[in-house]
Amino acid sequence: RDFGAHAPGTRFARFRAAFCRASCRVSHEVRILPITDGADGALDGLMPLLMSPVVDFQATLVRIGFDEKLLREMARLCREDAPRRFHELRNAAQGADRRTVCHKAHALKGLAANFGAARTMRAAAEVEALAPVASRGVLLSAIDELRDAVEEMLSALGELVAADSSA
Repeated sequence: RDFGAHAPGTRFARFRAAFCRASCRVSHEVRILPITDGADGALDGLMPLLMSPVVDFQATLVRIGFDEKLLREMARLCREDAPRRFHELRNAAQGADRRTVCHKAHALKGLAANFGAARTMRAAAEVEALAPVASRGVLLSAIDELRDAVEEMLSALGELVAADSSA
């Protein structure tokens, strides 16, 4: 069986393995952050970004064991992967390939879930649910909402990646 990008040893497989090892079940109602006095500098570079209304960096950091380097790598990989997946979804919708639309929406929902990007998760779930049954116009409208949500998420992740390159 050809696993493609998911094959063992690929960059995605290594990323997924690292994320799975660091993941744990976290209640999204509880926010636990190590607040520093600036003496040790833990997460100082992230503090302004942690209050993002678009992505839940706090819960993501908890899930990955407060590994700032992993968070930035995840953001960078998402910024590379999400536009490609959305483009494939859009092309599938224009070609009336509803099964592919459903799969790509599910993949985008998973990418957004890594960061707690609620609007993107909701929009992707809606496209995933509508793909098999909705009229073309309704589906394209939902895809437009998903595009806006993905762009918003990528913008927030871009701030994180940019903060890393300026540090």
